Amino acid sequence: MRSACTFFTTSSIHMDGSCNGLQHYAALGRDEHGALAVNVIRAEDSDFPQDVYTIVLDEVVKKVQAHASGGGNSSSAMGNSKKNNTDDSDEATGLETREQRKQLALNCIKYDTLKRKTVKTTVMTIVYGVTKIGAQQQVRKRLEDQLKTTCEPELIKRMGDYLACLVLESVDEIFERAMQIKKWFDKVSEIFGRHGVPCSWMSPIGLAITQPYFEETAKEVACGLQRVKLKFKNVDGKVDTRHQKCGLPPNFVHSLDASHMMMVARKMMRPRGVVESGGENDDNSENSDNSEPEPDSESEPLGAMEYQERIREGRRTQGLDPDTGLEPGSSKKNFTVEEWFTPENQERLRTDPLTTHELGEGAAFAMVHDSFWTHACDVDSMNYHIREEFIRMHKTPILENLEDEFSFMVGEGKLPPLPPKAGLEIEKVRDSPYFFD
Repeated sequence: MRSACTFFTTSSIHMDGSCNGLQHYAALGRDEHGALAVNVIRAEDSDFPQDVYTIVLDEVVKKVQAHASGGGNSSSAMGNSKKNNTDDSDEATGLETREQRKQLALNCIKYDTLKRKTVKTTVMTIVYGVTKIGAQQQVRKRLEDQLKTTCEPELIKRMGDYLACLVLESVDEIFERAMQIKKWFDKVSEIFGRHGVPCSWMSPIGLAITQPYFEETAKEVACGLQRVKLKFKNVDGKVDTRHQKCGLPPNFVHSLDASHMMMVARKMMRPRGVVESGGENDDNSENSDNSEPEPDSESEPLGAMEYQERIREGRRTQGLDPDTGLEPGSSKKNFTVEEWFTPENQERLRTDPLTTHELGEGAAFAMVHDSFWTHACDVDSMNYHIREEFIRMHKTPILENLEDEFSFMVGEGKLPPLPPKAGLEIEKVRDSPYFFD
């Protein structure tokens, strides 16, 4: 039987973040409770990954069961802002009496609506700006798919609205710090709106970002058979304050996961033998002949195969293995999962310059949002760089830098204070096997 260690494969292995937007929010707020729910840190009492959708579902189930028994208190159930102070109503449920709320909860249990897939879409999109109306539509759609032949449409609508509000409330409780940051973004965007300027910031990798949301102007064009109204975005006109507010939280998180993605890509894809400035061997970088040949900027771009062959030829002239870029007879270090997550191995990888420069250099790498792909032989390298670059990025004062940038644009003292951070040690992500899996 052939050994798995010698089997050659070009299949790609992909690793996805566990609800990546919430991972960044948990790191920004140093929220240990939220970080545990999305696998930023390892659960001490479990060898299995945490599932944020199941965690939120469990909270929703508790609330529904409490309502079904005639008790419980909900700050957002039914989401009605009007107050009804009669004896049989709960202030939080607006126009819904306790008896009506109890009946809705009993129907949710009766029709078996409390499922993971019922809450998944709303939880997944919470950090990307989903509104209460959007959440209600998402849950209704799930219930319609499940109950359209067994339940009246009006009851499906009422149950969907009820459950959506409980999902949003449960997320607020589990990710308290994240939601405080999100509310800070909402207040900041309102201030930008009053100043009539779009929200702008610098991403952690130095990319300038401006939200391109401006009010549209309309022009009616008379055609032979009809009149057509065309809409144009006027970038020199008035900002669209509603879209600026809705867009800031998701766009900022997207700038973080895009920065993390590019930081990992740079570590994974840089050619073997190239030492970065600021690295351990930087003192010798001027005299180093290990840099890979670059295409001539004035010539036509090389195709992928041509460029790879050019790199191989450059390695041959340096006396290196053309495929690995290592000294002849050397082989890349690969580790089993058990070896990888030992404290001794993690510490060695962080402190041994040779190993650090071997890992992840010249590897094939592809990515889609928070899904990172590489070949099986480089998965351990990717695991290492995903965690180290996440730590490196979040050890910088991201929110504090953002506050300084915003203050410069709207004026000192006009922003609300940043929400306080909790006590999460971001370095713990190194020991979390399911951070990306």
